[in-house]
Amino acid sequence: MSFPQGPYQQGPYEPNPYQQGPPPGPYQQGAYRQGPPPGAYPQNPLPPGMVERWYYKDSTPKQRALIPAHELLAHPATAQLAHAEGARLQFDFSDNGAVQRLLYTVHKTSEAASYRAAAFLFPLAILAIVAGVTASSGRTTGAAVSGVLLVLTALWCWRSVRKQRALPYRQTAKARLNAYLAVVEAARRAGTPVPARYPFPYHRTYHSHIRFDPAAVAPEPSDAEPRYTGPTVEPVGQLVQDENERNAFRWSDLLRPF
Repeated sequence: MSFPQGPYQQGPYEPNPYQQGPPPGPYQQGAYRQGPPPGAYPQNPLPPGMVERWYYKDSTPKQRALIPAHELLAHPATAQLAHAEGARLQFDFSDNGAVQRLLYTVHKTSEAASYRAAAFLFPLAILAIVAGVTASSGRTTGAAVSGVLLVLTALWCWRSVRKQRALPYRQTAKARLNAYLAVVEAARRAGTPVPARYPFPYHRTYHSHIRFDPAAVAPEPSDAEPRYTGPTVEPVGQLVQDENERNAFRWSDLLRPF
């Protein structure tokens, strides 16, 4: 069976050059990574009139377009701030792939936190119902025991949440996200057309104490970065599996609050 060949269509057993990422290797661009060698993408040209676009998922979750670094850091003051924060946090804000991976990590962390909160609310709701029923029926002993168990469970949940939020790699991601939000705000003040409340659909900031730990930086992926060529929004390649597994919710996390 033959298939028509064209600039955007190939056979089912042939790789599509417009759906492939860069070759495996440390080809991420930026000040802290080795740039791509000449001819790194010989079989992956962009069609005329198309530009490279990066996408990420916010907390909705909804897929949104990432503002390219050459647009976000076009103003000298914004570029200087990004360079200073990048040197402090060992992060390259001019690397679209690194920023996309950072937002992906924040998305998975928020998703795991939502699952964890739902798992915590279930036993608290059961104990609250039991305490209310025993108190209304006049069983003071049962109501007192249920109240004590409710308080202890609430303290246990609070301690577990604090421990999860204080993990070093999550603190590192929060610190870098705060710096990226500062860079976005500086670009908005400089006149760059940035959507309202980018990169999240609501105002997001972290008021907790942030401790940046250079040793807690997530390892670089061994596979190629996902690369998106617009206007399509289909993801190409694999996202970082290590960060996906580290940020995923596990029931065993509930058993280690201390």
